[in-house]
Amino acid sequence: MKLKEKHFNSIRIKTITILTGMFIGTVAIMYLTLSSIMLSKINLLEQQYMWEHMKRVENAVDYALQGLAADAFDWAVRDDTYAYIHDHNRAYEESNLTPATFSNLKIDVMAYVDENGKWVFAGIFDPETRQIKPVPEELKTYVKNSPILKNTDTDYRFRSLIMLPGQPMLLAACPILESDGSGPIRGHMIVAVAFNTDRVEQLSNQLDI
Repeated sequence: MKLKEKHFNSIRIKTITILTGMFIGTVAIMYLTLSSIMLSKINLLEQQYMWEHMKRVENAVDYALQGLAADAFDWAVRDDTYAYIHDHNRAYEESNLTPATFSNLKIDVMAYVDENGKWVFAGIFDPETRQIKPVPEELKTYVKNSPILKNTDTDYRFRSLIMLPGQPMLLAACPILESDGSGPIRGHMIVAVAFNTDRVEQLSNQLDI
């Protein structure tokens, strides 16, 4: 009788061991499966979150470029600008191309290039010294190689985020025309802002990133 009990206990222990193993294996498989599904969902949500932020940043940059393009248009399509690009009169420069203009417009670069590709005026504003300095040669090279100076369309508008060495910039350009929008084109007005740390921080605060 004791032998039968031992045999029964042995079978019971083996059964329990097998069932326990099966249970642990099932739990492990379920855990791994659920973990894989959850990780997949989390990764998907993270990607969606990232793309949403990227889209918001893209929209904010595009909005800033639209404002910059509007500034370029306001200054380029004017009779006094149309005259200045040819006669280079000092009165225009003294009235318009001043540190106060850069500061009020919140732009860093203003440049006028005539229809022959000559830089009539090109200045970059230093907010610390409040002085207007010559624009970097890298910026001139970019403009020279861009479609801007090749344009012959009075309705042409250029705006882009450009990459200069160590300094991304938002840049917009518009053909210089008479105040009624008529031509012929006498060159192009170019404005730009440095996409520096301060502006990135402003953008982050604006988007609550």
